[in-house]
Amino acid sequence: MTRVNQCKYLLACIEETLWIYPPSPQPHQRIVPPGGAITNGEHLPECVAVGISIYAASKSPRNSLQTDSFIPERWTREDPRLDDNKRQVSQPFSFGPRNCIGRNPAYFKIKIIIARIVWHFDIENATEGDWIDQKVYMV
Repeated sequence: MTRVNQCKYLLACIEETLWIYPPSPQPHQRIVPPGGAITNGEHLPECVAVGISIYAASKSPRNSLQTDSFIPERWTREDPRLDDNKRQVSQPFSFGPRNCIGRNPAYFKIKIIIARIVWHFDIENATEGDWIDQKVYMV
C-alpha cells in the first residue's frame, strides 16, 4: 500500500485518464441556494438545478491545452508549457459536500490494480474504433 502511493507518475496517469475519459457522463448537479446566485455575471434564480458535464469541462480549450492528448505531465507539473491548465476543473468524484465518500479507497484500489496488471502482463490495445463513441445510460 505504501509503495504504490509513492508512484507519482502512476497517479498522474490515473488523473489524466479521468480527465480524458471521465467515469460519469452526467453532470454533477447543484441546486441554486435561496436568494439565487451570480455565476459568470449571470443571475441564477433559486431552487434551479445547475451543472456542467465533466467531459465538456475537460475538453474545453478554456481549461486545457491539447485536450485530446494523453499527457500525464499535466499533473506532475514537470512541463512549464502545461502550467496554464486548470487542473481543478477535473472533479470526476464531484466536489464539495457531495464529494464521493469512496474517492480515496477508489484511488487506492485503482493504483493497486493497475500496478499488478502492468507488473504481470504485457498490455496492448486489441480493439478497433474510438472508445469515446459509446452509449450512455443515466443512473
